[in-house]
Amino acid sequence: MSNLISVVIVDDDEMVAAAMSALCEKVKGVEVVGRANDGRDGLALVEKLVPQVALVDLMMPTLNGIDLVAMARQKGLPTRMVILTASRDPELCVRAMEAGAAAYLLKLSGVDELGIAIHAVVNGKMYITPEMAESFLRQSTVRLQPEHLTLRHREILQLVVEGRTNKEIAGILNVGVKTIEKHRAELMRRLGVHSTASLVWHAILHRLVMPPP
Repeated sequence: MSNLISVVIVDDDEMVAAAMSALCEKVKGVEVVGRANDGRDGLALVEKLVPQVALVDLMMPTLNGIDLVAMARQKGLPTRMVILTASRDPELCVRAMEAGAAAYLLKLSGVDELGIAIHAVVNGKMYITPEMAESFLRQSTVRLQPEHLTLRHREILQLVVEGRTNKEIAGILNVGVKTIEKHRAELMRRLGVHSTASLVWHAILHRLVMPPP
């Protein structure tokens, strides 16, 4: 049995997929076990091989990367999903994470960063390409530690990070929707952020919550 980290690559651009495969082979302890050039084929391949990591292109025609990640999560697949993209759009970054991605990596990343990301997600951590992480941190004016938040705030923050709506959070915590809205507004005020995207990333970057499963 191989001790190498098994990786599947899903990208509709065959040249990019081949280049990424070659890059992966340069990462110590990593083995590319399959490639797919379509989102649906990629999901089927992940189901069949159940690799430890899947590098998934964000923009694909039949099934985009975010939907692929979400469907893999719904199926309970243990594969750690790494979104690979040229997009620096923070909203797409957040949507990918909420869907269940373990990492967000730019396609221009070199072999060293790719290796760091793969090994991080295999060890149960999340990885955000530094450029995106710095962008979110710049949007935040306050840095809090977990002990600075109430238990209820941490519960709500955890559920927000998991992609739950205010209505869903209210049902889980058995409170009114307006109560959740009030708590979310207070959280954003305390953390010095002005959007859900920044709220989510701030929570993860400062380890105020656990990343989504």
